[in-house]
Amino acid sequence: MSAIKNYDDALDFLPKYQGDEGLATRFGKALQTYWTALGAGLGAARAYHELTARGVAHEQAVRQVFELHLDGR
Repeated sequence: MSAIKNYDDALDFLPKYQGDEGLATRFGKALQTYWTALGAGLGAARAYHELTARGVAHEQAVRQVFELHLDGR
């Protein structure tokens, strides 16, 4: 284990400074995240409606939809 010699060495676990992102970049990333989540939600809703329209019980349809579309995210 090495000794810490200065303040910057103590903060080496922090991510490196990558520069200041502009407002447009941050907005674009937020919009992409929102759009991805919206698409996943709409896909899950469609799968649920298709399953229930075919006569699958609510509980089973919900379980299947969560396993296929939303589990592990």
